[in-house]
Amino acid sequence: MRVAARGLPETAEMLRVLRSTLTESPPPPATAVPCHMLSVREAVEVTRPNQLRHLWHSLWSRTPRASFRQTPEFLEASLASPHSTAPFDSQQTADRWRILIVSAWQRPIGIVPLREHTARRAFGSFRVLSVPESPWGDCPGPVGPHPATTLTAAVRYLLENDDSWDMLELPEVVTKGVNPTRVPRALNSHRALFQRPHRQLLGLELPATFGQFWADRDAAARQRWRDLEARRSIRRDEQFIRFRPGGAFHGDTERDWELLGQLERIVRLQEGTPHAARSRELFERLQDTHALAVDAGSADVALWLSDSRPAAFAYNFHCRSRVETTLLLADPNIPHATDRLIGMMLRDEIARGDSWHLFLPNSVHGTTVDHRLWRPTELRELTVTHDRRATIRSRLQRWLDGNRRVTSTSRC
Repeated sequence: MRVAARGLPETAEMLRVLRSTLTESPPPPATAVPCHMLSVREAVEVTRPNQLRHLWHSLWSRTPRASFRQTPEFLEASLASPHSTAPFDSQQTADRWRILIVSAWQRPIGIVPLREHTARRAFGSFRVLSVPESPWGDCPGPVGPHPATTLTAAVRYLLENDDSWDMLELPEVVTKGVNPTRVPRALNSHRALFQRPHRQLLGLELPATFGQFWADRDAAARQRWRDLEARRSIRRDEQFIRFRPGGAFHGDTERDWELLGQLERIVRLQEGTPHAARSRELFERLQDTHALAVDAGSADVALWLSDSRPAAFAYNFHCRSRVETTLLLADPNIPHATDRLIGMMLRDEIARGDSWHLFLPNSVHGTTVDHRLWRPTELRELTVTHDRRATIRSRLQRWLDGNRRVTSTSRC
């Protein structure tokens, strides 16, 4: 079931940007771009990502495995300086935006948003370049149709033309137990690189049918789900609601604040639990970005009602058949509420043609996702670090951070 109304006035600028992205021709394939044909320009005149909104959305619309968390609207609304409540300002020296635009044959093919800040650590202060960070992890990667080429060109530019930083920290998401390859390849195999674990994520690949999803699980998991379904069939006062408006491009920008008000009831029920304060903080952040996610066509709320009252919900970001859960909460007084919501949510996504579901960092707490039932893929967000100048201080800091050496095997 979908709860969304059409016909409300949409933002003219959003319509113009989204329509233009569908009419622009794509750049040459990444494999056809020699390294010497790439150029990088730093947008020093830009103080906010939204100033590049038209170009940004044009490239974001063609980004593989794109996420709403890569949009300039999300970056500005959700990312704030650790020292203030305002977004990063490129005119500040303590914490500022560094936005690199990569071009091939003088045509932009990618954007790399970076954050430059002073990190005060145990062995002194370091100027650190890293990607923007939110409560749900680091920015997923470069924006554009050729992220690997874009990242490699941007890193080369920073290594060869910029000596203002001490440490370069870039994230990479890998399967548990697998070493990073994308970032080391971009940083060049001859450089000393180090990695440390940062966050954990859980992923579920969605097949063509819900039956196939369970065929890939063991007998115990299938029986557990049948038991949950049997309990659900006994109750007739249950309802599953999916709110996924199409966005400004489709003229579907219903915010449905009333629905968010129902979710807040479940947030209040977390009082007295160890994660109550964190849940409240994340929910308030999602309220701040809700209108932006709706306009972008990325807002996605799954709600389960029991006895006409909210029992569990998941607030997700949706983008091109990929779903990212940012917050999943359930009434602690209803047994198995989380598992029942996840099952109904995944079944609905498979029916809609979605292919991947990701539980982002901080979206679930403790053992919320039953690994024996859902068999998720365990993913790790690693931070790959390169010191511009290897000093005794930086080596001691690496040791304290628990970094270990990594080696790349290829380069551009």
